[in-house]
Amino acid sequence: MIEVLAVETATGKTAWSAEIAAAPSSRGLAATAIGADEILAPQVIGVDSGTALVTAADTTYAVELSAGTVRWSKPDFRAVTFADGVVAGGEKTGFGAGRLLGVAAATGEQRWTVAEARQPAAAAPRLLSATLADKTLVVDAVSGEQRVALDGSGWRCRHDAQSLVLCSKYGYREADRGITVFDTASVQKRWALPDGSGRKVPKVNGFWHGAVYGEVGGEPIVLDGTTGQDRQTSAGAAPYEIDRYGGVAGSTFHRAAG
Repeated sequence: MIEVLAVETATGKTAWSAEIAAAPSSRGLAATAIGADEILAPQVIGVDSGTALVTAADTTYAVELSAGTVRWSKPDFRAVTFADGVVAGGEKTGFGAGRLLGVAAATGEQRWTVAEARQPAAAAPRLLSATLADKTLVVDAVSGEQRVALDGSGWRCRHDAQSLVLCSKYGYREADRGITVFDTASVQKRWALPDGSGRKVPKVNGFWHGAVYGEVGGEPIVLDGTTGQDRQTSAGAAPYEIDRYGGVAGSTFHRAAG
């Protein structure tokens, strides 16, 4: 069973709760991590018009908030993002095979698909990323339109919780490292590394409100997310979990300045 619990943010009191019978795979396939984050645990992806979209293992559920009942469920489908009435993610189509899929949050009906794309991950409130052959795609979650195609797999895309998306990859060889930053709304590229200048490509740990927190040779560094220029070359830390209160680097919490 899967338990979904809603609480009042002001008081912490339970608003409603529901127990969902875990749905079996529609293809008889064992539960594996469909998403790039390799999470199987239950997650709330979004809430829309009285419906909560919940994903657990390989199944996505639409839960009616007022009654705590399941409106629809889709086995072998792992949702990762929700926008404008469409919940999008990855669907397992066979052993080692999959596709990207967008479905209507109200009914579960298919809206769009990208065949053979796998390892979906949320890139921004309206964007998701996935691997397709030897490329990493960034796709519009509502329409399924491809917005960006990056050479090679292994790119991880993240939102700065404002207006930018950063996609990065980091390997042992310089040729396996890269950063690309683009506007969330227009999906126009702002800057990228390598850029031919000889600058080393940092290992990106975090991205928050226009600041790129990374490491070069094990030393923390901060880049300007809008321009890619160095903001701090002797930063005290390069946190990987960040919010308005501060960030976590290693096992230490660093409070935000100002």
